[in-house]
Amino acid sequence: PDLKGVSDGWNFGLADPQVFVLSMPSRVTRRQRFKQQLETLCLSADLNWAPALDGAQIPPELRWMNGFVDTKAWDYPRPGNWACYASHLAILRQAHATCPNCDVVVFEDDI
Repeated sequence: PDLKGVSDGWNFGLADPQVFVLSMPSRVTRRQRFKQQLETLCLSADLNWAPALDGAQIPPELRWMNGFVDTKAWDYPRPGNWACYASHLAILRQAHATCPNCDVVVFEDDI
């Protein structure tokens, strides 16, 4: 669903914000619920869906910066942690590339 701002809505107090919502495209119900909650906030900025990665789809050997699968790490059984980090990083890189002086706001679809 589109995430359009309200012309006289709240503007975050930021200059030219880029606003993103991390969400897996397959999570239709979450997106609809987020849109309903968002409408109660009356924000002035348009929001853009940003595709979130699914941690379960990332091979374990790509989730570890130390070069090996660390089964003793606290987040070993939580592949979503890496996916969340990578998804946020992708948004920041995109935002900086398209508007390095803009403010960035990132929501997640599970608020």
